[in-house]
Amino acid sequence: MPFISIGVGVTQSQNTSDGMPDHGRGMFDYGVGLRYFISDTVAIRGDVKQALFTEGGDSRTNEEYTIGLTFLIGATKKEVAAIPPAGDTTAPEVVCTNPGSNVTGWAIDKNVTATFSEEMDRRTINTSTFIVKQGTKPVPGKVTFAGTTATFNPDSDLEKGTIYTGTMAAGVKDLSGNALPNSYEWSFTTIPAPKVVPAVLISLEDSHFDFDSAALSENGKTILNYNARILKDSPTMKIRIAGYTSASGTKEYNQTLSERRATSVKEYLIKEGGIDRARLTKIGYGETRPAEYEPVPSDIYSESAKANQRVLFEVIVK
Repeated sequence: MPFISIGVGVTQSQNTSDGMPDHGRGMFDYGVGLRYFISDTVAIRGDVKQALFTEGGDSRTNEEYTIGLTFLIGATKKEVAAIPPAGDTTAPEVVCTNPGSNVTGWAIDKNVTATFSEEMDRRTINTSTFIVKQGTKPVPGKVTFAGTTATFNPDSDLEKGTIYTGTMAAGVKDLSGNALPNSYEWSFTTIPAPKVVPAVLISLEDSHFDFDSAALSENGKTILNYNARILKDSPTMKIRIAGYTSASGTKEYNQTLSERRATSVKEYLIKEGGIDRARLTKIGYGETRPAEYEPVPSDIYSESAKANQRVLFEVIVK
């Protein structure tokens, strides 16, 4: 950014020493310079000036060179407004969306876009006018616009196997101020969630763990060796190992114990059974989802308590 500068001024000096007169001096300078912005608010500035000094009828000139930084405090970047087409009275339309209407299997980590028939006034396209919902719940995200396409970027991945609805609200405008006459709405479905099917593997019952312990008994290890052979015979099978406990003890303790038991099973299948870690996931349910109701939780030897102390194998189909 080139610039010119012109300045005038005067200085007045008052001397306190005896015999030294007060004096004034007039000043005038002019010059040219260049400012180069290295960001929106910071610029390198350099200039050269010719300065004229006058005092008591005498005058003299001098040259001055300066270089430094300029900081714009509180500056905001202004966007250059596009020039609207002359005589445009045609209302804009949404010509396509991505994903399209009724699309299934949409990836959960992709953005959602809507494309118009012409350039739009981007000030009218925001999170209030471009909305994606799961049922009646708006999805948090950000909206950007470039050219003729508006983009909705969710703050996090969408949920699998879920129907979403996109809406471009009526009233968004093109560069000539023509508004979209009606809201444009479409729906799509994300990729399906993994399905859990009945397992062909043998589950671990109460006799395969000691009470209040995640250590496997010898009987438990025998069953896991059998399950490892089944997994090796079915190399594409992936399983989720689910741990449970009886109702004796606090919910927090039982939750931790169920996770420890699931971890013990998983690590045994990996280290002793030779199963790839990527094929196994685990979860602990604690005392929730009991197989049988325990009328007396303190009776740790009841048949219902024994039925609830287990580890199940869920086959995951993708």
